[in-house]
Amino acid sequence: MYLRKDLELGLAAARKTGTVMPLTVQVRELVQSLIGRGWSAQDFATLLLQEAQASGLTLEPENVAVDDGLTPRH
Repeated sequence: MYLRKDLELGLAAARKTGTVMPLTVQVRELVQSLIGRGWSAQDFATLLLQEAQASGLTLEPENVAVDDGLTPRH
């Protein structure tokens, strides 16, 4: 999972400057949990699924159009 690599790079940079990043450390642990569950080929959205499952929730699609926010609106 590329996200883990990115988190590790960010945490390494933080260590060099003495910056404490507790939330990033927790997210890294969540990502490691995903990898341990065999979800290593998934993207960032898989974190939402894992946390929903851990909370006893089932996420359901709303089936509504959502734009990417990049197209200018007039």
